[in-house]
Amino acid sequence: MEVLRDEGLPAYMGFIRDARNRRKGRKGEKMVRRALSHQGFFSPFHRSVHGIIIADRHGNTHEIDHIDIRRNGIFCIETKSISGRIEGKATDELWFSYLPGRKHEHRNPLRQNAVHARVLEELLDRPVSSIVVFVQDNAPGVEGTINLSSLAAYLRSYRGSDTLSRREVKEIRRIIREAGSGIYHRSHVRAIRKSSGG
Repeated sequence: MEVLRDEGLPAYMGFIRDARNRRKGRKGEKMVRRALSHQGFFSPFHRSVHGIIIADRHGNTHEIDHIDIRRNGIFCIETKSISGRIEGKATDELWFSYLPGRKHEHRNPLRQNAVHARVLEELLDRPVSSIVVFVQDNAPGVEGTINLSSLAAYLRSYRGSDTLSRREVKEIRRIIREAGSGIYHRSHVRAIRKSSGG
């Protein structure tokens, strides 16, 4: 007897996996958002912007998870909800996560977020620090990566070259929000597909 293969099944399984990953990512972003909101509750020296899409000078769009603006600097934060043991170096194109019996590859999040930070630096004409936060507390120990449990202490103790006034904090947030207004998720996804030839 010939076994018939359902060609639609792999695509369906990929769809389910992608939906699960998006849900996991949103949950991680919510955890970071909560951690950042507790940082500057009612402080005039702290503002955050979450889930914003900004276009660079070439018209390419960039979806930034979190931008934290505080007296001691501006932080471009990428959230990662990857499970398992993470391996990767700052110079590697791909990083790997290991779960029992499985290995998954991921684009290097430091590279991805460094691009986002540069876009913000161009927009604001100020230095922006890039941080990749691992919400599963499994950061690989590479400079620029941090566990969610260490985020608050890191941000409080950071000593950058910029000290912002209350007015500057407010103005920077306004500029970022204005730059992101009118750019929506759907057009960002279209731009990504177009640039990747898909």
